[in-house]
Amino acid sequence: METQFAAKATEPQWQGLFKANPFILDMAFNVPVLLLQGQAHVGGKVLDGSGEKIADFLFTNQLTDNIAVLEIRTPGMELISKRQYRGGVFAPSSELVGAVAQILDQVNKLQSDIYRLKVHNPQHKLESYGIKGVLLAGIIPDAERKRAFELYRNALSGLSIITFDELLAKLKSLRELLTAKQA
Repeated sequence: METQFAAKATEPQWQGLFKANPFILDMAFNVPVLLLQGQAHVGGKVLDGSGEKIADFLFTNQLTDNIAVLEIRTPGMELISKRQYRGGVFAPSSELVGAVAQILDQVNKLQSDIYRLKVHNPQHKLESYGIKGVLLAGIIPDAERKRAFELYRNALSGLSIITFDELLAKLKSLRELLTAKQA
């Protein structure tokens, strides 16, 4: 991940890293997950074949089979506007709002098409008890905008936002834990 940061990797490069190392994305969830599909078709297709919604990754909870959608952006994605909305208040960036709207739409389409997906994918256990959306994007904003980011992401229901630097910190913590036990 640190190499990808230094190289200012593109979204497809990040997706390639995560597809090759899906255990990294496990750290974005607080439950044990199983990667089902990268570039997963989650529904929305109309009769002429258009309108299909594609999520970067589709996961299931290993114990409950509940589905989760994960979308990836880049660490360079702006999370909070640089301009104040009003005295000391900062709004989420339009990119962040758009990404959240995209995930909410994917979750909605997946919920609508769950029975069709179950019929056409009997090899997978797919449950939709409360489909979770996860966005991996950006890095923690500077001190002035950090409050706005935390207020926004914690107000979202059914959707989590984790930043690349948070994911990297989780991985480093895991590495330290594992290497400490070996010593």
